[in-house]
Amino acid sequence: MSIKYRPEIDGLRALAVIPVILFHSGLGIATGGYVGVDVFFVISGFLISSIIFAEMEAGSFSLLKFYERRARRILPALFFIMAICLPWAWFWMDNRQWSEFSESLIWTSFFSSNIFFWQDSDYFASAAELKPLLHTWSLAGEEQFYLIFPLLVMLLWAAKKRVLQSVLWIVGLASFALCVWAAPKFPEANFFLTPFRFWELLAGVFCAYAIKTKIRHQLISNRPVHEALSWLGLGCILYSILTFDKDTAFPSAWTLFPVLGSGLIILFADGKTIIGRLLSLRPFVFIGLISYSAYLWHHVIFAFMRIRFQDDAGPQIMIISSIVSLGLAGLTWKFIEQPFRVKKAPGEKSNWLKSQSAVFLSSGVAIALFAGTGALQMKGIVMPQKHKDLKIFVSAMHDIAQERRDLIGDNECDFFPARRWKRKWNCKQNSGVNENLIPVPIAILGDSHAADKAMILRIGGYAPMQYTGGLCNITPSMMTKFCRSLFDFAKADIQKNDNLKEIWLANDLNETELTNEAVSELIEYWKIDGKKVVFFAAMPHFRNRKEKPATLFSTAQYSPVEPNWELYEESGRPWIREKLQQNGFEYFDTK
Repeated sequence: MSIKYRPEIDGLRALAVIPVILFHSGLGIATGGYVGVDVFFVISGFLISSIIFAEMEAGSFSLLKFYERRARRILPALFFIMAICLPWAWFWMDNRQWSEFSESLIWTSFFSSNIFFWQDSDYFASAAELKPLLHTWSLAGEEQFYLIFPLLVMLLWAAKKRVLQSVLWIVGLASFALCVWAAPKFPEANFFLTPFRFWELLAGVFCAYAIKTKIRHQLISNRPVHEALSWLGLGCILYSILTFDKDTAFPSAWTLFPVLGSGLIILFADGKTIIGRLLSLRPFVFIGLISYSAYLWHHVIFAFMRIRFQDDAGPQIMIISSIVSLGLAGLTWKFIEQPFRVKKAPGEKSNWLKSQSAVFLSSGVAIALFAGTGALQMKGIVMPQKHKDLKIFVSAMHDIAQERRDLIGDNECDFFPARRWKRKWNCKQNSGVNENLIPVPIAILGDSHAADKAMILRIGGYAPMQYTGGLCNITPSMMTKFCRSLFDFAKADIQKNDNLKEIWLANDLNETELTNEAVSELIEYWKIDGKKVVFFAAMPHFRNRKEKPATLFSTAQYSPVEPNWELYEESGRPWIREKLQQNGFEYFDTK
């Protein structure tokens, strides 16, 4: 049983997908564009529950037919995009990217990529921009909802309607409370995992229930009020898109803005309101129709362009990629989505591809193929020759690498990515080597440059205390939330440890850390009573000079590797030394 088509819902989809594309493009437009995913969640909850409620009322609901519709809607385009990723990954990814992509291919095949990326990614970190399938976390969340929600409705439908309504409200409020509670404590799990997002999909369910039971009209039937509430809904969404950014705690209570805004538009922005008519305009409706394919394409293209062009993937490439993603989305919608969504019409000659059994069988085969391909790639059975050559080299270097990992206290004192430190931090002053090291009253903090200084001390037979994380910046405003939590913990731990007398700060410094404001900020944060603080000058950068940028068909060309001492010299400017010394810090010249 179908429900009445509402073009303004497709227009709302357009309002969701365009900000997502702009946000991922990195152009600095729509800094809160990621809330488009939350708008999609509300729409999905509304449409799915509207169909289920209507079919349950008519006594025609079938779980198999429901899953068949979901498979027809979601899988063809998803599997097509996954297949497109394979040759790009083969030619352009390095060994580490290839391995991570291969594993993500497996998890995506089983609609659990949100769990994989929760374990492996910070959605807002720059490294996440290089993961082509990162955006499939939201599809996984929706699929998990589709597994649970219909069963819940079937279980409770025979009871009084108020029982179902009460249970849904309890589950929704519990999920929202869990989300708000977890926002500062477990931000990664809160972002990626379904229990923390369930309430957003249920918000759409409540909208469907309100329309089905006519509660909306019973409570508010005044047309001017509908007009005002639809404007309020649009305002909530636009406010989120334009004012939120990567530093906004999300999801959290702030997520009420896009969720409430979406709900208000669904409930009140019908074709008789200005917002309803605006969203029903053909350009918005068309973008809404192709929004699923656009969502699938855009992040894949952005990721591979960034992998291919690296630092040269500037605004021009991102703008072109955005346009291309919309163009490809239109083609995918027409030639992939539409043909698979159309079932066999009554009286039509038998068409195996349009049968229910074909949908489930072909889906199972595709899942097995993609998961198997990912597994073969991870094991190194299937991989580009350049990666095989690198694997041989890496294997030869393994013993040396393992010795370094031991000496820097890998996964005890030093973490990459730094967010894992909360689970495993167990740093003792003899970590990673043996108990015969001589403890020294030194605490070492920073990124891998700091970890290497701890390694040198351990090689010499001394045991420092160490709090380091890969890519962890020592300037507070430039720290990721994970590194900030590590260093906040370290400061408190050092302050109460009377045996620690010195703090060593070392970082792969950059220009933004060497301004007057940044140095003042660093001093303010790291000044600890009773402790001597040593600031290490920047180490040289050993980098190739790019002679020719990469193109789609050729790799970048570089000059031979040479040391670059510019940042070392910048970090040793007289005013920096004086400022540090005036505040009781000691400057250590690394040259």
